[in-house]
Amino acid sequence: MADQSESSNTARRVAGEEDAVDGVRPLHVASPTNSHELEETFREATRLRTHFVLSGNRTKIDWGLAPRALELGVDLSRMPVIVEHEASDLVVRVSTNVSLDDLQLQLRQKHQRLALDTVVPNTTIGGMIATGLAGPLRYGFGSVRDLIIGATVVRPDGVRAATGGRVVKNVAGYDLAKLYTGSYGTLGAVTEAFFRLHALPETSQFLIFDISLHDIRSFSQLVLFSQVAPSAFEIRDACDGSGIQLGILLEGFEASVRERTSSLAGSLGQEPRVLSHPPEWWGSLPEDTTFKVTLEVASSQEFMAQMHEISGSSGQRLLVTGSIGSGVLFVGASQADRLPAEEIENLTHQVRSAATRAGGFCVVLRAPMGVRRSVDVWGTIPALSVMKRIKAQFDPFDLLAPGRFVGGI
Repeated sequence: MADQSESSNTARRVAGEEDAVDGVRPLHVASPTNSHELEETFREATRLRTHFVLSGNRTKIDWGLAPRALELGVDLSRMPVIVEHEASDLVVRVSTNVSLDDLQLQLRQKHQRLALDTVVPNTTIGGMIATGLAGPLRYGFGSVRDLIIGATVVRPDGVRAATGGRVVKNVAGYDLAKLYTGSYGTLGAVTEAFFRLHALPETSQFLIFDISLHDIRSFSQLVLFSQVAPSAFEIRDACDGSGIQLGILLEGFEASVRERTSSLAGSLGQEPRVLSHPPEWWGSLPEDTTFKVTLEVASSQEFMAQMHEISGSSGQRLLVTGSIGSGVLFVGASQADRLPAEEIENLTHQVRSAATRAGGFCVVLRAPMGVRRSVDVWGTIPALSVMKRIKAQFDPFDLLAPGRFVGGI
């Protein structure tokens, strides 16, 4: 293989320990400063058959699996910063090295927002697209895939492509933008994205209800079939008998929010705690080992009951949070890294089996390296054969982040 430090005009340096991807350190790191340099870096990697991995703020660099091979890290943090806000069209064009928090600050000046939550502090737009991670607002506004309406991407062979456009009704290439969302950086680099926006609400109120395990189904149905139109519907349960919190976010005009709060309290037969700011657990992932579970909303109570059983029988304290209204939950196991490998495997199997019985599936979203080396992170994915064919089309030499994604993709 040619010396990577001498074969490109893009700034490169010898990699250090801080550049490792899940424990695997590349030989060199390239830091392109514009699209031309990025495309050149990709073309050269393809020509030399160099395995490479993309990074930004590195807040989720240890999600997924370690790459099978890695010679070059590509740091996207020095790419140009772009925020073009078309306020009248409720659309923004943004470079993917911008943090979500910084974008929201700029949009707020025009009383608008991208209706997505900063689940992981300091996450960039690129990291959010790569993992497809959404928080509480997914219930009312949809996920990243629902809000992205276009993107500019650079394929692993260095070819740039554009999909979608500046207006919501322009859907040319719309599915391609969705395809890159949640691909964990294995299909190419998304350099810019277009999102549709929403107006900032006049008032927001967080209603916190204290319920028992046996109340989940009845309370959920009352909320889901009510006319109060929540923006978010969250749950927090420490699985230790201390009680469960349901959190409901109501937004809009002040009079409307006040009326809907009263209506919901009457329907549920309980006066909630009303907060102007979210509780500390709102929209944050459990610490340490975290399973992401998707399930049928109607099966939430049965799933939660099984989490209580697993917590009690295993001695492993579990914490369940997430969008009970959307059927996306996060199960945290704070001491899983202290368990022997066979017990970690058993815990993963139990949570995954419960998710399957609830009509969904379970992945290990994040965990210490020792845990991820002990278990099947992704589990069984029904569409794996299709995903492998897509990967083969976009990256025929399997150079970009090999092995990082599901099924060895």
